[in-house]
Amino acid sequence: MVVLLAGCGRLGFDARISTSDGGTDTPRDTSTDTSTDTASDGPAVCGGLYCDDFESPSLDARWMADVFHGSVGVDTTRAHSGTQSLYFHTNAIAVATTNPRADLISYDGLPVTGTIYFRAWIFKVSPRPTGFFDQTINFADAPGNGISTGGKDGMIANNDYTPPTIYQQSAATMEPADTWTCWIFQMPSGTTGATRVFLGGTEVTDAKIDVTSTQPAPDHIYLGTEWVGTPTTLPESDVWIDDVELATQPIGCN
Repeated sequence: MVVLLAGCGRLGFDARISTSDGGTDTPRDTSTDTSTDTASDGPAVCGGLYCDDFESPSLDARWMADVFHGSVGVDTTRAHSGTQSLYFHTNAIAVATTNPRADLISYDGLPVTGTIYFRAWIFKVSPRPTGFFDQTINFADAPGNGISTGGKDGMIANNDYTPPTIYQQSAATMEPADTWTCWIFQMPSGTTGATRVFLGGTEVTDAKIDVTSTQPAPDHIYLGTEWVGTPTTLPESDVWIDDVELATQPIGCN
């Protein structure tokens, strides 16, 4: 399915100062975590611009928070490898709220010219809220042009919000939940090319976007969960992210 989007607010990001509504975190149910991915998988190999396994007591200085009606931080209750990961929580919404989110932002390693590859291990807890695009990995420049990937109504979607905007939602591939899944996101930077997303090493082919005009090079990345739009009601949601890598060459899930 292809939908042209225009004037969609946070679908076109701009760089902002981090804000928070001061919402408190809620207990997480870890009983559904059946993943066997642990530190026994062995150490990660980093050949990219940077990698982060979030095993330090505090976040690396490359990250800063962008939180509105949610929370984000290092967490020890669930990890793809090692003992820690990032935990992103958005609070339940009962009144009209624009772009509730729990994101981290990094300017590290950007901009580049060529093709960008970003890998993250992601654990989303079901059921996922419906009706809004859940933006998970997003590359943007200062004027508010960029490309992102995430899920909507249970399906994988890519969104090129650089005019002319193109939103491409898979009709065949569901967004993984309740398990650690390797996401690899690929996009052109300062050039033309294809926007693609891979899950567990397999491309979601019907979410691909061909970018035929030069895509502006992004200078920062948003990582986490953001419900794009203005929901009036939305249940709380939880996402864990671990073992990320940014590269200018193709990368795998190890």
